[in-house]
Amino acid sequence: MPDAEADDAALLLRAARDAGALALAAFAAGGGERWEKSPGHPVCAADLAVDAFLTAALRGARPGYGWLSEETADAPDRLSASRVWVVDPIDGTRDFLRGRTGWAVSVALVEYGRVVHAALVAPARGECYVASAGAGATCNGTRLRVSGRTAFAGLAMPIDPGSLLARFWPERWDAVAVEKPNSLALRIAKVAAAKADAFIEGRTVAEWDVAAAALILTEAGGTITDRNGRALAFNQPVPEVHGLVAATPALADEARARLNAGLAALADARRRWRAFRSREAGHPGADSRRFKMETPLTDITPPQPTPYPAAPKDGLAQLLAMKEAGRKAPIAEKMGFELVQIERGLAVFEGVPDGSVYNPLGTVHGGYAATMLDSACGIAVHSQITATQGYTTLELKVAYHRAMTDKSGRVRAEGRVLSMGRRAAFAEGKLFDEQGRLCASATSTLLIFDP
Repeated sequence: MPDAEADDAALLLRAARDAGALALAAFAAGGGERWEKSPGHPVCAADLAVDAFLTAALRGARPGYGWLSEETADAPDRLSASRVWVVDPIDGTRDFLRGRTGWAVSVALVEYGRVVHAALVAPARGECYVASAGAGATCNGTRLRVSGRTAFAGLAMPIDPGSLLARFWPERWDAVAVEKPNSLALRIAKVAAAKADAFIEGRTVAEWDVAAAALILTEAGGTITDRNGRALAFNQPVPEVHGLVAATPALADEARARLNAGLAALADARRRWRAFRSREAGHPGADSRRFKMETPLTDITPPQPTPYPAAPKDGLAQLLAMKEAGRKAPIAEKMGFELVQIERGLAVFEGVPDGSVYNPLGTVHGGYAATMLDSACGIAVHSQITATQGYTTLELKVAYHRAMTDKSGRVRAEGRVLSMGRRAAFAEGKLFDEQGRLCASATSTLLIFDP
């Protein structure tokens, strides 16, 4: 490696490691002040502190290089620079703020659209991934190589288990869900380190999310493209990548085909939902059951209209207004439970089950618990949608831990949002009896309908 290249590689690695140490100290202290750049997109004081450090360390040493960072306002002068730093100060801020280890400092150096040096530092995990074009990739000094798996059945993917089982996939996945860090770059790194065989992402993501990890993967022998199979190019006028397929080479084509089939099914579900809403708006008395009968069982059935206040209020404002007005959703009226607490990302329902919801064995029917948990998970997600978004449950998994009777007293279902994306949300719910004993729990996958 020529001296100039070696100097740039050393500068990048040193800055990334020092930034990782700074981030780790903030992580131990709780991350500092936090807020949302936009709904579902958290940022904290540590993001900005690490960004400022990297700016000083990298731009200070190479003032002629361009700069593209998640936490710095974009400037067009980077487009005329032959070399550009592409930085995500803390990739995986949600895990960072939750006290989890799935976050990393991501730094890449791009030359004429191609990544030439990269470092991905995950200090809470004790991992430091490094790569240079043509020189291979390492983690903590150990050479990386993708798994080389050739059989698609049984492949390992960093994904939520519920996503693999979601009903919208035209073909079932025969796959193993492995740990999914919040950091998208770390998910790609898992493929590079043979801890996973493939990673797919249907959403449009930013260049800073993937630049460093892309070089680490390709230098480990893997492949990475957008969802249409195009090679990635960086420092674009609009710094975005339209979906991702990162894989060991033999699995890439099949993974891409499965991803695009799933996206097409989701698009069709959204089209059907909008058509249904349009018909309903024109015919307020229309029976939504007709939608179910005309639609294959694999499609998504939208819920009955609910008495929430209309836009322009966002989801939380709708729910607060409904609660203040004393309104209940019809299912809550029918089953005798009510919304008692609502915050952004949290919903709590309470109810007192009696003999009217018993099963033939003389205990509360499992459907009562499932309905309360489905409501809690759904309303928790509702609290985070925008004024123009809608949602529906794709999948609800319920586990029953303790039977309930009319002696269980006032039961409480708590729903919390685990993650919220542009197309899907994941929530969990727990149902306790009056003595605080866990009676049932649930995980829920929900489809988000954007305007």
